[in-house]
Amino acid sequence: MHAVARRGNVQRRLGIISLVLLVAGCRSPQVPARELVSANNATRNNAASLLYELMGEEADVSKLLIIKRERDELHRIIKNISSVASAAHKTLALLAKEDPTLDLKRTNLPSGEKAVREAMSKQKGGELLKASGADFEFKLLLTQVESLAYSDHLARVAALNESNPAQSRVFTEIATQMNQLHGEALNLLRAGR
Repeated sequence: MHAVARRGNVQRRLGIISLVLLVAGCRSPQVPARELVSANNATRNNAASLLYELMGEEADVSKLLIIKRERDELHRIIKNISSVASAAHKTLALLAKEDPTLDLKRTNLPSGEKAVREAMSKQKGGELLKASGADFEFKLLLTQVESLAYSDHLARVAALNESNPAQSRVFTEIATQMNQLHGEALNLLRAGR
């Protein structure tokens, strides 16, 4: 009788151990908070760096209007994009100055991606300089629509990965501004004047 009772106890213990192992195996491993913050900071820094770089470029887009005389509506929106981008660029620089964990030099792009971006930028710049009239307006607005959509998403990713609520709001505000400008540029592009 003791052998039967012992075998029953062993089977129950094995069942309990199996259940515990099964439940433990189904749970996701917990990532230490420090590693999670580090991963979030890396993503935030990458997105913020790309955004910072892009805002610096967009701040200069109105310089094209010095050599190209176009209609007032295009002139207005390009000046507005340039102004908003310049302010965002300065805001990001101030955030980085106040927060040593925000590194705006962490684009971390592979060399192939950098080379492709440089080639595309050079090609688009050349096309814009050669274009005039409706062709210039179309090409300029197309580049702005693409750039503003990208800026919007970069700022949103930075906001989502920012642990400081005040800084997250700054990124969200930049995203909102980029989204609004994107809509304006897209509407002007659609008008096709």
